Amino acid sequence: MKEQALKILLIVSEFNIEITDGLRKGARQCLLDNRIPPEAITEMRVPGAFEIPLAVKWVLNKSRSAFPVATHSKPKAIDNNVLPYNGIITLGCVIKGETKHDDYIAAHAINRTGELSLQYEIPISLGILTTYSKEQALARSGNDKNNKGYEAAAALLKMLTLHDNISLSMLEM
Repeated sequence: MKEQALKILLIVSEFNIEITDGLRKGARQCLLDNRIPPEAITEMRVPGAFEIPLAVKWVLNKSRSAFPVATHSKPKAIDNNVLPYNGIITLGCVIKGETKHDDYIAAHAINRTGELSLQYEIPISLGILTTYSKEQALARSGNDKNNKGYEAAAALLKMLTLHDNISLSMLEM
C-alpha cells in the first residue's frame, strides 16, 4: 500500500453521536497509526445511518465527471485518477428499539453501502454498529482495542493493500 498517496473519506452519522464520534476517533487513530497523514483524511457528516449510502453515491458520482450521473447501465470502475479518495469508511450506529424500525435502517445502510462498493469497485469499509443496547454500542466505540471504527479503518487499509498486491499473474493461476 502506498501510504503517501492515500486519501481516505470518513462518512460519519450524527445520530447516536456519542457513539459515532468514538468510532470516528478510532478510525482516525488507525489511519494515523498506519502513517496516513491528517491532511489525507476527510470527514463528512450525515444525519443518520440511513443517509450513508446516498452520501457515498453522491461522492462517487460527483467524482466521476466523465461518466453520466443517472444511468440504468452498470457504471464503469472508478478511476482513482478521477476519484479524490482511495477508499471510504462509513461509520454509524443503529440500536435495537421497541419496533422493527432499526432492522430496516440497518439493512438499508449495510446492503446499499455494500452494493455501492461492488458497483463502483472502490473499497468502502463498513463501520456501522447494530447493537441491542446503548451499552453494547459504547463498548464497541470506546478508546480501547474493541473500537469498531479502528477495525473498519484497518479493514479498509488491508483491502487497499490487497488491491495493490493483486497482479495478473496471480489471477492466471
